[in-house]
Amino acid sequence: MKKLTIALILFLTSNLLNAQELYQTYTNGKIEVVIKDGSLQGNLYLHIDDVGIILTQLDRSKFLDFINNSYLKYIEWSDLAKKNEITKMSKVIETATFKSFFKYSGWKLSNVKISAMISIENGTPQYFLFLPAMQDSNNQYIKSSPQVLLLDLNVMSELTTYIDEEKISEFIKLKNTQENLFK
Repeated sequence: MKKLTIALILFLTSNLLNAQELYQTYTNGKIEVVIKDGSLQGNLYLHIDDVGIILTQLDRSKFLDFINNSYLKYIEWSDLAKKNEITKMSKVIETATFKSFFKYSGWKLSNVKISAMISIENGTPQYFLFLPAMQDSNNQYIKSSPQVLLLDLNVMSELTTYIDEEKISEFIKLKNTQENLFK
């Protein structure tokens, strides 16, 4: 019973300290945002299974530019591949580095160099983000599994809609207003 109580207290304390709230779900995962006042307020945690990307206010526009610009290049290269009857190909379009996290007996922090890629198999092109295995910033032997996030127009639209400064600010204000009612 003591162990259960201690585990519960630790769990609640860690969740209250981070003050992350579920902001949105999207096709491939969920998005959480830090609502507590302080330097981390507004940070987005974009989940893809047990790994994800941390987007600060500055990183959000960088991330959206990254996926939108590489998607435009993907469209261009897809058309070029069709015209030249290319049936099999895999190529990196663009890369960008972001703060990241992954779960390995607890949440670990890292940085990840994400590759926006085009892959053509049997003449059918696909656009995706590749997140290689991430290494814990404190222990070189703890690593995540690599992840692939397939992106189509629906997912791109979801991410662009949800990673919007005005909507994020409204969400934080609403959550903080609700929480302040009972203080």
